[in-house]
Amino acid sequence: MPDQREILAALYGVWRLMRLDQSGMNWFNLTIEGFWRSFFAAIPVAPFFALLMYLDLSSNSDVTDMGWTATVVTVLYGLSWALVPLMAIGVTKMLDLSNGYVPLIVAYNWTSLPQFLLQTLVGLIGVTGLVSEVLSSFLILFVVVYVLVLEWFVVRTSLQTTTATAVGIVLLFETLGVFLRLATFSLI
Repeated sequence: MPDQREILAALYGVWRLMRLDQSGMNWFNLTIEGFWRSFFAAIPVAPFFALLMYLDLSSNSDVTDMGWTATVVTVLYGLSWALVPLMAIGVTKMLDLSNGYVPLIVAYNWTSLPQFLLQTLVGLIGVTGLVSEVLSSFLILFVVVYVLVLEWFVVRTSLQTTTATAVGIVLLFETLGVFLRLATFSLI
């Protein structure tokens, strides 16, 4: 588990990356220990993930077995944190970018926190009716585009690769995420 200093440094690195500043990578622990510690980010992300899933599922009146639903969502959450790093092993080897694997996963893990925070805030704004449907749709679109740009920037910066390669990797990761969500909803 990372200590407070490492967490604060990582969060500052995240802030820099969110501003599309490559120097944000300098704030992460890019060692093997830092790689494993970056999975700590799953803990503060979990409530946002759970709330997003709740918002998605609350519109589905067919959900009756909350125990089964909670189990499936929990498994999805664990899989999402395991499959991206596993997939990245093959992708980085295939593209001869293995040197950037640890920085990629460290930055990807830590930057998941603001991504889920933004998605959750926009989801809550949408369901509370605080803004019009048009504005809510615009906010959702803005956050989706921003998250994709942030992921692209993290991939391009951490792997020190081309824009096209980074776009391809982001599309691959996002496709995996869509597949996991579809699988989850089919099991519920």
